[in-house]
This record gives sequence, structure tokens and C-alpha cells, in this order.
Amino acid sequence: MTTKPKMTKRTIICCVIIALMLFFEPFYTKANEADRVFRVYTSSHGMIDNSAQTISCTTTGRIILTTLGHVNFFDGVTFTHIDPQPSNVYPLAKYTGYSHVYFDNNQHLWVKDTHRVTCVDLRKEEFIDDVQGVFNSYGIKNKVDDLFADETATVWVVLGDKLVNIHTKCTLKIKRYPLQDISRFENRLFLFYNNGDVDVYDINTKKILYTIHTLTAEAGKRYNATSVLCKTEQGIFQIRTGVNKSILLYLDVKKRSAKTILQTPYSLNSMVVHDNKLYIACVEGYWTYNLATEETKHHAEITLDNGQRMVPDINALTFDKQGGMWLGSKRRGLLYCKPYASPIQQYGTNTDFFKRYESQMAKAIKTNTKNLPPTITCSFVDSRGWTWQGTYSGIRLMRPNAKTIEYGYKDGLANEVIRAVIEDNNHNIWVSTSYGIAHIDVKNNNVKHIEYFAGIDNVPDEAFTEGASLKLADGTIIFKSLDHMVTFHPDKFHTQAIKKIRLTPKMCKILMNGHEVHPGERFNDNVVTDVAISRTRDMYFNYDQNSITLMFVSLNYFRPFQTYYRVRVKGCEPYNEWTVLSTYNGRGLVDKKGALHLPLSGISPGHYEVELQASMSPEYWTEKPYVWHIYVKEPWWRTTIIYVLLGLTLCVLIVGNLMVYNKYIRMRVKWINVEAQVMKRLKTFVQRCKQHENSVLEPLNNNGGADDKGDVGEDMFEQMMLKIMPHLLIDHNEHLSLRRLAEKAEVDEVELSKMVMANSHKNPIHFLISLRLETSKKMLSESTMGIPEIAKMCGFVSANYFIARFYHRYQCTPIAYRTEQRKNVLKTTRLS
Repeated sequence: MTTKPKMTKRTIICCVIIALMLFFEPFYTKANEADRVFRVYTSSHGMIDNSAQTISCTTTGRIILTTLGHVNFFDGVTFTHIDPQPSNVYPLAKYTGYSHVYFDNNQHLWVKDTHRVTCVDLRKEEFIDDVQGVFNSYGIKNKVDDLFADETATVWVVLGDKLVNIHTKCTLKIKRYPLQDISRFENRLFLFYNNGDVDVYDINTKKILYTIHTLTAEAGKRYNATSVLCKTEQGIFQIRTGVNKSILLYLDVKKRSAKTILQTPYSLNSMVVHDNKLYIACVEGYWTYNLATEETKHHAEITLDNGQRMVPDINALTFDKQGGMWLGSKRRGLLYCKPYASPIQQYGTNTDFFKRYESQMAKAIKTNTKNLPPTITCSFVDSRGWTWQGTYSGIRLMRPNAKTIEYGYKDGLANEVIRAVIEDNNHNIWVSTSYGIAHIDVKNNNVKHIEYFAGIDNVPDEAFTEGASLKLADGTIIFKSLDHMVTFHPDKFHTQAIKKIRLTPKMCKILMNGHEVHPGERFNDNVVTDVAISRTRDMYFNYDQNSITLMFVSLNYFRPFQTYYRVRVKGCEPYNEWTVLSTYNGRGLVDKKGALHLPLSGISPGHYEVELQASMSPEYWTEKPYVWHIYVKEPWWRTTIIYVLLGLTLCVLIVGNLMVYNKYIRMRVKWINVEAQVMKRLKTFVQRCKQHENSVLEPLNNNGGADDKGDVGEDMFEQMMLKIMPHLLIDHNEHLSLRRLAEKAEVDEVELSKMVMANSHKNPIHFLISLRLETSKKMLSESTMGIPEIAKMCGFVSANYFIARFYHRYQCTPIAYRTEQRKNVLKTTRLS
């Protein structure tokens, strides 16, 4: 009796996995070779030349292609190129093959062609003038005959009969046959010669481990023009080219054997592995070789996006990070195929498909446009009972017991004139417009976002018909345009896979005060950046160079207008918080090509960090933000040095002021003491004068005449005292300041102090004589008293002494003075 085998846990898990793979297969099926449609880029798009010799995709996703002597860079928006000069070319005596490019570990791009090589500094994106100087920097002083780079981006140079690693100086012996190429597997280096031999060296011991003969001697001579290698996990593919013929070989590293995969009567030019297939470029399209099944297939013709079929002469091919295919043709420029074929199909009026659904579409148009007001183009009620109304300014959503919502350009509708509405089996909404088709993603009873499909997705460039929409039993949706039926199945749009495509934002342009910035360019003695714009991470601006616009691209070749940016600029409004920008809601900051133009106007001096992410969906931000630093310098008067100098100056001023103030205080205290002493001496002098107020003035020398006068200082003291004495006598009980007395004496305070200090201690008799003589003058002018009487009243001992003192002082006698004064009075009277 046989028992029914039980389902083990492992078997159940395998079945579930297989079922899930079958279920999700439509979402992840990429473009088949027969479905590939190519977009063309030529000189009209910015390429320097239509002949692409080599093509590569960098680790960030930028496309680098070489044309005849030039190097072109493409970021999905613009082409840029650099031109070599004769001084950039370094001769290679032993290289007779065709174009090769190598990337090394020091950010160099080596472009090798027949008997020549040039080197590009990728940090600055410019050719290096002195290639020998680059070799010299690695210690290679001799003339280089040939150059290679292995899979680790290590450069090896041929010096005579030796192959030298420029970093480690590991030196290997070369056979007498010309060396065509090299490849590396771990610590083994494979040397491919033009006769078909392959020497395998141990890099550590520098000894030959074994030799593999890939071709017979005769075949080696037929295919000895050039070589191209492509390494896989198990082996190495080699293209060997002769005159109008090529052979594709596979070297099995483990078995140490080689086999022929393909022979053609024309040139095979380059190859790359993608999705377990080897793609081989040739003069008649390209070949594919399935690594698993070992099946080869020739694709001689390709289809362009305008429907044209052509046989391209392909020099090179590669795949970008999104999975898009790039072909570099000999004469037709650069060809690009999207990683996912559009599921949208269009059928003209003469096709059976168009005629099959024409009557059903007429009924749908009648139903969807029946009894509508002029402002409504179509109306549709979905399975939830929601009503969707198409208008000339977007689509209107009306839900029971909810507010009406309108969706337009800012929400993702590139064209707001709605023509028809339909619901798919996933309860999402699809609408046709005057140009293009939109997918409205509904999740949890809310509209999450809107995706738009237009000409690049195989949508005809014509308006759709109002109300013309159908959904077939299998879920296929049909829209009618003016001359086509447009059909697709919603499950084949690869929505989830596309959303998870990783994008790398890269800066491509800097505008400062309206001027485009170039590497190394000086603006007012300031260099914003000295490296290529695409490599720039730090930017430096003067304080008056603060109106800046940064342009970024996402390297989204597949659907550039379906690019979402998430940006934050720390410390700068209005981007101080994370902001999501797109073509539709970016306020014009994201253009139709998917480039972000980020304006930073009037920013203040300081340090700013621009953080940026790029995605094909506003819901997925899994990549770490890329960061750029902006440094706006302070004006010279606000720099640290100026602040230090100002601080030092302020300190000097403070210290100086303190010293001056201290000196002033000391002088002030001293002056107050001097002033007190002067005032005290004046008061003492006045008291001494008062003591002689009633005394009779007698000659001091007993000669009955005039006494000797004092010195000049004493006379000036007497004159000064005559002026201030009245104030001292009147205000002697009040507070008198030295300044007030100096004003009355018509001298400055210092002079007054000096005279007081020098003369106040002397006998006041001379001052009393002067004071009484002044009194006598008044009496002579205003009275008729006689001389003896006046002398007596003024306190002189005799009239003769009075006359002598008067004459000595005024150089005239009292009688003469009186007579003169009377004459003056009479004269004045007559005049009046």
C-alpha cells in the first residue's frame, strides 16, 4: 500500500514563493529585446559629434561617452564636453588597437586609442596637459609604451618587456608577442597576447601559474587587431577582431579552458553583462548571449520612438543604474531604451482592434456625457459611489457627506482638460485628457498621488474624446483619441518596481547674481569652487554674492518628469524644513526635464547645508540625503581679524581712558588743593589789608619821596587785586571759586594761582598805596577838594608824599591830572 506523500513545511514555503513570483511577474518584467524602443540623442541635443566611440555609466549614474577625440558627459538634461589639445596627447608606441576607456582609483579617466592616450582629471573634468607628470608622480620615470587597467581600477603600464603596477611596482615579464589586454581574478592576473595565448600570473609571487591557448596560431593571426574583455563570476569573455571579422571567446577560469561562442564576418565592438545576458555591440545591431542557456541571438534591427526601423552600426553599449540600455552608434548618435517597455498600445482607425470596439465606445460616450452641463466634459460613478466629474480645469471628486475636492496641475495633471474617466480592478482611477493619460492612485479612501503618461509612454500626441472609455472583462482599459484606440492593462505598469528605482541627485550648474559659475573662475578675488560643478560639495561666496541658484538633476533617464525632490536648507527660509518638489507642485522650480532650480536669494553670511533626495515617488525616500555646503563669507569689517582688532582697540581705549581718567582725578584733587590754598591765601591777604585799613601811609625809606616799586610780577599782582578786591570785600562771606575770580581778573586760573602763590605772602603796603591812589583819582575827578585834603582823606602822611606816589605811578601830578580831566569834561560838554 502506497502512502500519499505529505507536504513538508519546506515544500509549502517553496510553493508560496512560486505563487507570489507568478502573481507579481507583470510588475517586474522588464523590456524584452523585441519590445525595445529607442530614443535618439544627436548633435542637435548637445553632443559634440554623432559618432560615439565608447560609452560608460559612472557609479553615480552619469553617462560618459567619447566621440572622435572628445569626451562628452550627459546627465539626462544637458550634454557637456571637453576638448583635447595637442599637449594632452601622450604617445603609446606599442598600442595598435581601437578605442578603450579606463577608470582608475585616482579619479582619472584614461582614453586610449591607436598609438595614443589622454588622461582626464574627473575632479575638474578637464584633460591633463602633462601625462608624463602623472606617471612621474607614481614613480614611473621611463617612457610608457602601453597602458591597461584591471577590474580593481589599478593601472598597469608596459615598459619595454615588463608590465608594471604603478602603485605597488609589481613587475611581470611579458612574452615576445604584443600584449593585447589584461584581467584580474583575485590575486591572479591574466595577460592576453595577440597570438591567442593567455599567461596567468600570481601577483604575489610574480610567477606564471599556467598558460591557456585560446586559439590556434592561424586563428591568432586572423584576429589580432584589437581585444575587448568582459569579466563574469566564472570567467572572461574576449572579443578579438581582425580585418572585417571578429570572434567571441569565453575563458573558463576554473577549467582553464577556452571556447568559441560566436564568429562574425564583421566587427564585434564591445560587450557588457546585464540581467544574466551578454550584450555584444556590432556593426549590424547587437547580439545577446544567455549565460544560463548559452543561446545566442542577433538583433540586427531596432525600433525608434518614431516607429522607424533601422540597422544601427553600434560601437559601444552599456546599461545605466535604472536598467536603461544605451547604444553608441557610429553615425547616428546616442540611442536610449527605457528599462521598462510601456504597456500602452495604440491602434489606428484602419486596424481590426479599432473597428472591434468602435460601437462599444460610441455607447460609452453617450452614457458618460448624457445630460451634462456645459462646464462638465464627462461624469463617472465608481464602485465606492464616488462621482468623478471631468472639467476644463481638472477633475472634481464628490463623495457622499464629504466636501468636494478638485485636482489639477499642482496635483500631477499635466493637462487639466479631462476627457474621460474609468476605474480599474484595483479601484484606482484612470483619466484621459487633451494630451496624455493620468493614473489616480487611491489608497485608504484617499488620493495618494497622480502619475501622468504622455508621448514617451506611447500615448498618441492628440486629444482624447470626451466620455470615450471602456474596461474589458480582463481588466484592460481602452481610451479613444481622435485617430486611435489606446489600450493597456493597469497591472503591467511596473508601478512598484519603478517607485523603488534609486535616483542620485547631482548638481550641474551654479548661478551667482545671474552669472554662471565655472570651476576656478574668480569673482572679486573669490573662487566659488575649484573642482567640476558635478563634483562640488563645498561652495564659497563673498557677502555680496548671496543671490544664488543651484541646479540639480536626478539622472532619471527613464521618466524625467516623474522626479520628486525632497530638499532642506538648514538655516534658510523657506526651505528650513523638508519640502517635496515636483514638476507639478514645485512652483516652477522643477522643469519638464526633471531638473531642480533651487533659488537662495539674499542669504546672510554664514554656513548653510543643502540636503537633497530624489525619488520617482513621493512616498519612497530610502536613500540617505546628499549634502552640499554653502559658505557665505562675512564682509571684511565683520571678519574675525577685524573683530580682534576692534577688541584690542577697545581694550587700548578703555585702558587709556582709565589712565587719563586716573591722571585727571589726581590732577583734579591736586587742583582742588591748590584752589583751596589760593583762596585761603587771598582771604588772608584781604584780612591783612583790612588790618591796615585805617593806617597812615608813610615813606618806607624815610626819604619823603616815592618808595621803590616791586618787580613786574608784584605790579601785575597789584593790578589783578585791584580788579578782584571789590568782589572779595563784598563776597568774602560767600563761596567764591577760583574760576569766577579769574574771570573778573581777566586772566586764566593757573596764572591767577601762580601770582597769588608768589605775592600773597608779601607786605600789602604797596597794594594799599595802589588802592588809595585809585581812590584819589576818583576824588580828583569828581570833587574840588584840595590836594592836602585829598591826601589826608586817602591816608597819606603828607601832601608831598601823596604827590610823589601819584606822580610815580601815573607820571603826572595830581593838579595836572585834575586839569586834564576837567578839560575832557568841558570838551565832552561842548560836543554834546
